[in-house]
Amino acid sequence: MMREDPRTFEALKLCDRREPDITRHDLFIGAALCEQLPPAMLAPLVRYLAYGDPLGGFLTALVSGELFEAACHADGNNNPRLADFAKWIQQSWPQVSYGSGDTVRAWQELGGLEGIP
Repeated sequence: MMREDPRTFEALKLCDRREPDITRHDLFIGAALCEQLPPAMLAPLVRYLAYGDPLGGFLTALVSGELFEAACHADGNNNPRLADFAKWIQQSWPQVSYGSGDTVRAWQELGGLEGIP
């Protein structure tokens, strides 16, 4: 998936440079190998983290900390993994990138990790 999507691959490299605590293992390989998170959801989340890219309804609700909204938008693959998503985000991401709608909008306006001076 990474090699098919150059923007995601570049986002991973940016995450490595800008946020030493976020590694490829945390963002992609660890989650995918544990089969806790659907791989198709990881690429948009990594691009959001790196560049502040927009997310769909489910992922926006998830990153905004809106559990009920996320559960309503989740499909059959994502719904049973809501807790896994939340743990991964809380344990691996900078606190300024998730938690509320205002935080998500501010992160997107900043441009993600790329926008941090």
